[in-house]
Amino acid sequence: MSFITRVADTFAAIKFLKILTTPWKKTKAYKLGLVDEDGVTLKKAKTTVEKEAHTSLTRLVFNIKRLLGKLPFGKKTITSYAAALYLIKESQELSPDLISLILEEATDVDTNDIRPLYESVAPVEVGEYISVQPLFNSKLEEVSPGALISVTENTAAEDYIFGVPIYKLRNADCFLYGSMSDIEKLS
Repeated sequence: MSFITRVADTFAAIKFLKILTTPWKKTKAYKLGLVDEDGVTLKKAKTTVEKEAHTSLTRLVFNIKRLLGKLPFGKKTITSYAAALYLIKESQELSPDLISLILEEATDVDTNDIRPLYESVAPVEVGEYISVQPLFNSKLEEVSPGALISVTENTAAEDYIFGVPIYKLRNADCFLYGSMSDIEKLS
């Protein structure tokens, strides 16, 4: 796979994740009155601004998002994607600078404004945990909330995505990737 193809694929994946995780009321389509608070199309885009806010990609992701929202775990499924960004970075072998550039282009987020958390990051301590947000395995497959995770040794952050520490946690026969806010320690 060529470098250009990898960058284009990564850009598309990040754009998809950004649209998927943006709350309905924060989308341009909602603000322009094109969709309601559940992402249902209210009217067809007519102006250039409306067409840019409600593209074929946006409509596709909105449809997927509405379908996910109907599943019991769906609303939480679309709330976090730092682990997915980490796995995209790893699977495509992209540098942090390049993933920053792609993220900025895809989401209009200035990654220089994101403050790193490196100094205040504690390891995940030994114990039993449950996932409260979706986690991802190394194949970018999502593991639904409620997965039991047994941590047998203190686990430091594997890497960081724009200041968010990503942990590689053992779960039965595989590793799961997520942040501290994605898991909760059991008593």
